[in-house]
Amino acid sequence: MTQHHRHVLAIDIALSTGWAHSNGQYGAWCLVSMATRFATIRQKIHQAAESFGLDLIAYEQADMGSPSMRQKADHNRTLGVVLLCAQELGVDTVGYHPTTIKCWFTGDGRADKAQMVRACRTHLGIELTLAEHDVADALAILHMALQGVEPPQKKPRKQKAHATAKPRRLF
Repeated sequence: MTQHHRHVLAIDIALSTGWAHSNGQYGAWCLVSMATRFATIRQKIHQAAESFGLDLIAYEQADMGSPSMRQKADHNRTLGVVLLCAQELGVDTVGYHPTTIKCWFTGDGRADKAQMVRACRTHLGIELTLAEHDVADALAILHMALQGVEPPQKKPRKQKAHATAKPRRLF
């Protein structure tokens, strides 16, 4: 993400997907219906690109935050649609882990929804309700992307030394 992006769409994927654009507009998209979720988010992203311009989609990588396997799978499928849209539109993407977003925006990687909403008021002068916590997350993601914050690189895992095992007989 070394180049400067002017038209950024930030997305916090959830049933109420918070979004924020670098032109100052923000809100939430209702993605409650599984039957229409993918078509809806695709349509909203394409509308944002057409209406506001778009050269970067920034998003929260929350796929590992939920203890529910179903929620993780739903998030990953929805993220797949977001990444497909980016490819269709020819725009860059950047994803941030939730703790990175929270730490950057509030100073606490374990910040709760209320802290994120307060940080919007404190840092951006934007008043949100607690019900708009997904919008608060999207605004944080947007400002990280606009400032060129790079996601931390994963450290390579150390390879475990495996002893050469003798083949086992199965029967």
